[in-house]
Amino acid sequence: MRRDSVGINEHARRIEQVLQHQLNNGVTHLLLATLASPLNLLKNYLKGAKQVMESGKQGKLPDSCLGGCLVEGTFMNPSCCGCHNPAYVYLPSWSLAQKLVDTGAVQILNVAPEIGDEADALDVVLKAKEAGVVVAVGHAKPHAVMLRKAVDAGCSYVIHLGNGPTGSSWKSFNDGGMMEEALRNDYLTVSIIADFIHVHPCLLRDWIARKEISRVIAISDQAFATGLGKRKSFEVFGRLGKVSDDGSHLLAVDSESGESSKMETNRTSEVAGLFGSCISMKQIFENVLNLMFHAMDGVYIRHHEGQCLSDAIRSAISLCSTNPARLLKLDHHCGDVKVGLDATLLLVNVTERKVRPGDTWFGCMWETYLDVTLEKVIYHGKVVR
Repeated sequence: MRRDSVGINEHARRIEQVLQHQLNNGVTHLLLATLASPLNLLKNYLKGAKQVMESGKQGKLPDSCLGGCLVEGTFMNPSCCGCHNPAYVYLPSWSLAQKLVDTGAVQILNVAPEIGDEADALDVVLKAKEAGVVVAVGHAKPHAVMLRKAVDAGCSYVIHLGNGPTGSSWKSFNDGGMMEEALRNDYLTVSIIADFIHVHPCLLRDWIARKEISRVIAISDQAFATGLGKRKSFEVFGRLGKVSDDGSHLLAVDSESGESSKMETNRTSEVAGLFGSCISMKQIFENVLNLMFHAMDGVYIRHHEGQCLSDAIRSAISLCSTNPARLLKLDHHCGDVKVGLDATLLLVNVTERKVRPGDTWFGCMWETYLDVTLEKVIYHGKVVR
């Protein structure tokens, strides 16, 4: 079936498959991110998501796990599109954004404030916030002063810091770039892809220290939300990709040569472009737990002391659950374990083991590793796994 011919009901059916897979793996509330895509398809997808959300309000599982969508690719900076197709990127305008927001499925809207007319871009930020949407900046490169204007208009979130790509400038003009302002601006919550591939763990630990635990969200950026299956290569809206040899991540592929868009060499820092991760949120939680538990050296910060196990667990819960709930204004009923909140819990077993020869490269930093095993998923007081 052609993507542009997929109807609302079919989108809803596929979304339910994603939600069931994620629920089975311990994800009880999530947003689905959209790529830069043809507008008719995007609107149908959002309407399908809204249909699922309405079903979820009646208590149906897994539909009630869907919180809505993050419109990521539509208003990004095309020069920072990463693996999105720039042919489907549009200049920010409220007339277009409103059509998406009016579907009722958009919870987060990504806007690059530096493209197109400044007044139009800031108008989208302002009106989207007034409509109850969280406004984000990602796949963008505004200078710091421009980003502050977006924050003043209502932007509060940065999508996958360091990836996308994220614009950066070490020079003093306009007080630096987006990367620098995202780290120092306390009004911005940032998300990080904590698969240890998109961003080096030493940098992640530095960024968490700079932003503090309460302003960081750990995400998976999982491209195929029901798993890879036997997939080895794929095409999404005219962009080609393939699964890495070890199955740990996805690579962009050049449409002419059929090879990775930038081939690794032994002598440069140029590596193949990434197309997303293959990691689950259970693994993200495990990664963050290890990141905070172990003492380690940073890049910009010389050394980070490790947290005790209970504090490291608390930090991982904050990045994976509490902070996202606060961003989406859901912390009055989920995101933590407190009297009065929903009885939606994951029971996990944490065991510490010695790093074995042949383990992934994190063994160079850590002598032990914390493994997390998902034992039970409790949703609104009912065991569902």
